[in-house]
Amino acid sequence: MYCLCMYFNFMKTHHYNTIFMMFRLCVFLTIAANLAFANFVEKNPQAAQTMKTGVKEQNISYHIDKSSNNPIGVQILTPDASVEKHKTEDDCSSNETCKTHQHHKSAAPNTDLQLVEEGKFWSKHVENLLPEGVTDEFYRDWVRKTSYRPIVYIEKGTLSKCGRDGNAHAVMSDGTQLCVRNSRHGNLGLLGELLAFQLALFMQIRTVPAIAVGKITTNENSTWAGQGSRLEALALMDDMYVTLIQWMPSLTDAHFPSVIQQEPYTLAADNPLLNTLDEPSLVYLAEWTDLVVFDYITGHIDRMTILLDAIRKTGERWLMKNAIHNLGRNSVTGELCIFDNECAFFASYPLLTNRRKGGTFTSMYEELLGSVCIFRRSTVDAITKLRQMDDVGGYLYEQLRASDAMAKQMIKEVFNDHIMLSNEISNRIENVFNHMQKCLGKTGD
Repeated sequence: MYCLCMYFNFMKTHHYNTIFMMFRLCVFLTIAANLAFANFVEKNPQAAQTMKTGVKEQNISYHIDKSSNNPIGVQILTPDASVEKHKTEDDCSSNETCKTHQHHKSAAPNTDLQLVEEGKFWSKHVENLLPEGVTDEFYRDWVRKTSYRPIVYIEKGTLSKCGRDGNAHAVMSDGTQLCVRNSRHGNLGLLGELLAFQLALFMQIRTVPAIAVGKITTNENSTWAGQGSRLEALALMDDMYVTLIQWMPSLTDAHFPSVIQQEPYTLAADNPLLNTLDEPSLVYLAEWTDLVVFDYITGHIDRMTILLDAIRKTGERWLMKNAIHNLGRNSVTGELCIFDNECAFFASYPLLTNRRKGGTFTSMYEELLGSVCIFRRSTVDAITKLRQMDDVGGYLYEQLRASDAMAKQMIKEVFNDHIMLSNEISNRIENVFNHMQKCLGKTGD
């Protein structure tokens, strides 16, 4: 599923038409695979459920074992009361927070509750349902912890853990799991994902995993000490910059919201389907509206655009029922997880601003943005503030430098402090702002 990433790696040295045809072929193969799986699910529902559920998350803790008969140097203990267990739905019997989520999951729609205020804002009731997610405080703690906690185990990334082969799944000395990314776009890919996270922080979008910068160094005083051979096997070499991304357990597939899959295909205050939704669906919708704005600004072209392109070519809206790439949903809380953002900004803007090939993606993004007309108040406030800034890219850079010392070092060492975002980010913020004003105008306010 990294067709677009392949596209950008070669776009400067290959003919545009040839590469674009490769991308279309990847989209076709993706849809074909989804259709085949849907047919399998229909004929083998029990087997399909087993495949989807997989192995439940287990509580694991790690300690360094230097005995000669332990080649990987890590012992896995199950269970361990000293490390909090990741909860699944089956674990809810003794956990009050989990019980609350279960209650929300089964809560019937309440037509007496106000869901939308002033015609375009999610109500306080809906806002209060939103999980805390990744806060500024959690992010600061993540940067601090990844800077000094030793890595005691690292392995090749898989589809269920950290994605493609270029990524790795690792464990810190306190048992914290994380993903180590070596971007296929090189350091520009790393930087794009870092700036995308800073944008999410500013907009108070709490569904993007925390991210920090690391530098591979295998000397005895490094957090990577003792991992030299495994790092080499993973093509992670000394002095290479990587991103250290929060591992999100218990993820399942995420899909287009049911409200958008049905007529009138627009999320607005007058949509009659709103009052038929239970609380988890309302939370999902509120997070979804943030996702649409976030992806529009960053120009992420390896998430929803894959399905939207297939729908445009086939005219089959039922394809919206397929899982969305690079998007997950927590199987316990139901909240979104917006992961794998290396295609943001630097990997996407060159294509989106290309007159020959950018039109298709631009029109898809306009369609996505036009499909939502309810927003969180904090999102509207953030867009207004971003619009008033003279240099949004510069602001995101400064926030990144101030919060992550290793990121500051990477920017200075690799980019000589001169790499900047194009004016495209300001253009996109302006488009979002204008759309929000139109939504306000529709209410007659």
